Amino acid sequence: MDTIRRKIFGLTGAGLYRVNPNACRYKVGVSDLMAHRQEMDEVWGPRRHAYNPPVIRTRREFIDFRQGMRRRKELG
Repeated sequence: MDTIRRKIFGLTGAGLYRVNPNACRYKVGVSDLMAHRQEMDEVWGPRRHAYNPPVIRTRREFIDFRQGMRRRKELG
């Protein structure tokens, strides 16, 4: 079972490429995440996860979309 798991998750390949799969490559601090969250709240508002970008089909729709974004930044 363990050998199958190694093949599925690429641990065999990690040995070939001399990669330590257990090494920690990057740590994100809580303060970093909170800073990013606050920045996203300022730009998109607290419901940023519910934002669905409009489907832009024409040049005119694109221009209107960009002007709307500029207005929101100026008002914000």
